[in-house]
Amino acid sequence: KDAPPTGRLDNILVVDDSDIALRFMANCLGRFGFEVHLSRSGEEALNRVAQEHFEFVFMDVTMPGLDGYQTCKLIKKRPYTDGRRAPTVVMLTSRSGLVDKMRGTLSGCDAYLTKPLQQEALMKVIGDRIVSDVREADTTAQLADNSPVPAVATPSQENPGNPSHEKSARC
Repeated sequence: KDAPPTGRLDNILVVDDSDIALRFMANCLGRFGFEVHLSRSGEEALNRVAQEHFEFVFMDVTMPGLDGYQTCKLIKKRPYTDGRRAPTVVMLTSRSGLVDKMRGTLSGCDAYLTKPLQQEALMKVIGDRIVSDVREADTTAQLADNSPVPAVATPSQENPGNPSHEKSARC
């Protein structure tokens, strides 16, 4: 079993009304050592987010009751205490149209992935969060010392135009 990229980002909530999709994501993320929690509705996800801290919420768009867009808006709008910030919300759906992606952006989602899920796309979203956290920590430390903040390349910037990125494995 591979180790999670970092101990801080290992608490993940997956929200989908499909048991198959929930099992798929639990297996996919579990292989990397993440602790995966499952919810079957937007309402259940909101209750879980209010009770526990999740670094990521992967969410389907089409669900009975609150859809993914509505749930995302509510997750992002709720107050977070103890220095916590809202989780990174990733829409994970078969809806791949431009309007769907725009609705995701307007709802506040941090990333939009389409099914069938590619492992590299999933790891890029998680990696981008790690890079963001490192930058934020470096910036905070640098500002305290009045030192210049170094640039950090994201995984997509490290090897632009890599043709192997186009062919990615499924989880």
